[in-house]
Amino acid sequence: MKFLHRVMRAGPIDILRLFRIHTGAATAAVPALGLLAAGGSYLALAFVVLAGLTHHAWGFSLNEVVDLEVDRRSKGLSHKPLVSGRIPRKVGLVLSIIMGILSFIFISIATLVEGVDPLVPLIFLVLSSLSGTLYNVYGKRFPLSDIFVGVWMFFLVLSAASVSSGWGPYHISIWAVAGLSSIHLVFNNSVEGGMKDVENDRGSGARTFAVVTGNRMRDGRFHLTPVFRGFGISLRGLFVILAAVFSYLIVVEEGFFINMVLLVSVLGILLFHQSLSFLRGTVKMSRKELLKAFSRHEIGSFLLCILVVLPAVGWAPSLVIFIVPALWFILLNRIMYGTEIAPGV
Repeated sequence: MKFLHRVMRAGPIDILRLFRIHTGAATAAVPALGLLAAGGSYLALAFVVLAGLTHHAWGFSLNEVVDLEVDRRSKGLSHKPLVSGRIPRKVGLVLSIIMGILSFIFISIATLVEGVDPLVPLIFLVLSSLSGTLYNVYGKRFPLSDIFVGVWMFFLVLSAASVSSGWGPYHISIWAVAGLSSIHLVFNNSVEGGMKDVENDRGSGARTFAVVTGNRMRDGRFHLTPVFRGFGISLRGLFVILAAVFSYLIVVEEGFFINMVLLVSVLGILLFHQSLSFLRGTVKMSRKELLKAFSRHEIGSFLLCILVVLPAVGWAPSLVIFIVPALWFILLNRIMYGTEIAPGV
C-alpha cells in the first residue's frame, strides 16, 4: 500500500518520463520488424510489441536509477523525476524491475502463440538484458561502453525473431534489422548522446567517449576533435554501406524491384551528408537545435532500416511500423515535454 501511495503521488507524467516512453514505440518497432521478417503472426506481433515497450521502460528507468548521483551533479537535469525527488529512487527501481519482468512474460506469451519452445527467445532476452544492465552500470565509467547498447538491441531483435524461427536458420532480413539497428544505436549513444551531454558529463566526472577525446562546448558552439569526428563518420559510413549491401541481398532473394537498392543507397547518402552537418570541427548549434537535428536523423535512419527489409516484410506492415512510432513520438513528446520534434530528454 505504501508503494502504491508513492506511485500515485508521483503522477502519470513523471512515470512516463521515468520510462522515457516517448521513444518506446520506436524501440518496440525494431524487434517487431525482426518478428515480421521471420514470418511471425500478427497475434504474436502484438505481444512482441508489448515486450519491446516494457523492455524499453525497464532499460531506461534503470538508467535513471543508476545515473541518479551523476544527474544530481549535472546542470539542467533538476527536472528529472528522480533528481527532483517526485519519484523516490526505491520506487523507481521497483517500477523498473516490474517492467523487466513484464517483458519476459510478454515474450513468453508470444512464443506460446507461435507454438515455439520459449527457451530460445528467453535466452536471447536474458543476453539482451545483461547487455543493457552492463551499459546502465558502466556506461559513464569507461569510453565506448555504448557498444553494450548495440549488443542489447542485437539480442532483442534475435529474441523477437526466434519467437517464430526458434534456433533458426534466420532470414537475411533478420540479420539486417539486428545489425543495422545495433550499429545505429552505437552511433546514437556515443556520438549524438556524447555531443549533447559533453559538458554535463565532464562536470559530473563521467568518462564517455566524447569527454575523453576532448570535445567541448563553448560560447554556444561544439568543438569536436578529429578522433571523435573520424569515429562518427566511420560509423555512419559503415551503416550506409551495410544498408546498401543488405538491401541488394534481400532484393535478389525476394525477387523484388532492383530500384529499391537505388532508393536505399540514395537515402543512405543523404543521411551521411546530414550527419556531416553536425560532425564538423566546429558546430554552431544550440543544444535544442542539435536535438532537432538528431531527431530528424533518427527518423531518416529508421526509415532506411525499414526500406532495407521491406521486400521481405511487405508494404503495409512496413508503412504501419514507420508511421505508428512517429505519431507515438510526436503525441507523447507533446504530452510529456510540450514539444513535437525535439525530445525533452
